[in-house]
Amino acid sequence: DERGRFAVLGLKSGEWSIVAQAPGFLPDATRVLVRATTPVAPLLTLRRAPLPPPSVLGNVGAKDLQTELRNADQQFDAKQWDQAITTYKNILARAPALTVLDLQIGAAYRNKKDYDNAAAAYNDLLKSDPASDKARIGLALTYMEKGDLASAESTLSAAAQAQGASKEMLYSLAEIEAARGKTDDATSWYQKASASDPNWGKPLLKLGMTALQRGDRAGAATMMQRVVAVDPASAEAAQLRFRDRERIGF
Repeated sequence: DERGRFAVLGLKSGEWSIVAQAPGFLPDATRVLVRATTPVAPLLTLRRAPLPPPSVLGNVGAKDLQTELRNADQQFDAKQWDQAITTYKNILARAPALTVLDLQIGAAYRNKKDYDNAAAAYNDLLKSDPASDKARIGLALTYMEKGDLASAESTLSAAAQAQGASKEMLYSLAEIEAARGKTDDATSWYQKASASDPNWGKPLLKLGMTALQRGDRAGAATMMQRVVAVDPASAEAAQLRFRDRERIGF
């Protein structure tokens, strides 16, 4: 509600991860052990994401910057891609230290299907931050959407095999391998993504769909049941519940 209070009904007993997030704030996460009753919800605190120190913001005031960023984000959310790109670029021109804005610029270009400019935005960020997983994933998905699957794979393959690769990196490479028709490789990467976060429903759903395509209905059912069990609030779980209602006529 407006005071940040929350309740979740119907959770199975066990240990659950709870994450709170909002635009412009740092996320907070905790784990809670759910038994027959959990009388008090855990406290999570959202703190506003810090801006770079004034010395790197040039002549841009922090309040003005917050307003401009909010306007750009609203344009992005409204799918006003050209306006959002222009606003983000104007901010970046005045505050070059905010290279992370290239992620939003790249995403807006991808939504426009302007893949060359999207790739350029992600590459700009990688020049200043070569370790940016989000930029590397965005670049790979840009290549995939453009139809250059070989470049998409080569963009992620080395990083995904490195120790500590993020679950998003592993999942994205699985998606690329699936698009290339390399089902066994895709399954392996989905499994690695799931092992990286056993409570993440997205790779489990893809593993279930892969099993179904292979005719393994029992294996598919097991995976899909796990999606609902471990990630009940996800879009994937909602999708499976909807399919069940449609199947049984509710």
